[in-house]
Amino acid sequence: VLARMIEEMRTRALANDIEAAAQRLGRTPYEIITIASLIEKEVKIAEERALVSRVIHNRLELDMELQIDAALYYGAAEGVDFATLKQADSPYNLYRVKGLPPTPIANPGEAALIAAMNPADDPADDDERCTARTKKEKQQPCRLLFYVLSDAEGRHAFSTTYRLHEKNVEAARIAGILP
Repeated sequence: VLARMIEEMRTRALANDIEAAAQRLGRTPYEIITIASLIEKEVKIAEERALVSRVIHNRLELDMELQIDAALYYGAAEGVDFATLKQADSPYNLYRVKGLPPTPIANPGEAALIAAMNPADDPADDDERCTARTKKEKQQPCRLLFYVLSDAEGRHAFSTTYRLHEKNVEAARIAGILP
């Protein structure tokens, strides 16, 4: 009985946290849960959850496509290749649709919910991901906007510019991580 009471208190506290975070981040609680579901499916490395959260929040603020592979595969038939899925007319194809998918794509765990509510800070201007920006790019705040799988354990390389992202994609291809 005591364990059930403690779990109920934790659930209520987390629900209150979601409400407060949603308000602070300019989102609804449902959107926070949806973001957490994307993090749950997309991230294997615990330290990267808040970074992916930051990328998602930044891309939403800038009205960019989220381009999250995990959403692309949600509800897809087994064995359908990535290139075909990227062309699909689906509300879960976040390569073609801006914003969040219409529903969560998974049941997010507590760690993913915490990351969705507490995105990492963007890099400081003296961070190497920011100093490499062009003069024009430096007119905008330095923001994490891209990530790509970078090793077989599930780590990602994060970047602030498309140019750096393309270098990270090429490095992943050379390493055999991406086709």
